[in-house]
Amino acid sequence: MRRFRTKSDDAYADAAGYLCRHETDLRAAVGEQCWATEIPVITSAEPAGDAWRAAIRAVHEAAVAAGIPNGLGLGSLMGDGFPPPPTPRSSGWVCPVGCCNRVVLRDALGADPTEPLCGLAETPMRLVE
Repeated sequence: MRRFRTKSDDAYADAAGYLCRHETDLRAAVGEQCWATEIPVITSAEPAGDAWRAAIRAVHEAAVAAGIPNGLGLGSLMGDGFPPPPTPRSSGWVCPVGCCNRVVLRDALGADPTEPLCGLAETPMRLVE
């Protein structure tokens, strides 16, 4: 069964390409131990396989530790330091018929918790929590 490439696969392949293009400088930066351990795995393991990814990740982390900003460029892959989820948005009211972008946040009403009215449809706005 054929496996389809993902964006994550592309990011790892780009990191491997960067590694290939800057082999001399990166080899010196990450050290012979890392190079001798990880490069044979990168060149012989199945591309996009777990071993291949782990080896690229190890070289990336060694590059970061050596002071190379963003290492091989894997800093924001899901599951590997992916940015945290967004802060939950406030609840409020939206257009009841979906004809405009008006939003009235609960916080904006202050002490008056009455639901706002849609000026166009002349009906109460729809609460979204």
